[in-house]
Amino acid sequence: MKISKSGNTTPIEVNRGIDTGYWDFPLKEASPQVRLSFIDFFDWDSLGIRDYQYVRTKIEEWPEHPEAAGKQALIEVRYVEFSLKME
Repeated sequence: MKISKSGNTTPIEVNRGIDTGYWDFPLKEASPQVRLSFIDFFDWDSLGIRDYQYVRTKIEEWPEHPEAAGKQALIEVRYVEFSLKME
């Protein structure tokens, strides 16, 4: 499953390392050129009601920022469009 962003740039939180739990990598907006794959839905709240406001993704390719490839990213659900690629 792939996801693509709607709009020109999208707010994004990128993982500092590969699956570290820290979302403070200095990139804050994703361009339309970034290629992402779906991991799961994400919510910061682990005790209360979860609304899964974010989609957790893997950055497959980002031509402007190759250092981000392989990292995970969080994007608000309202900024994504889901599409299923049949192989």
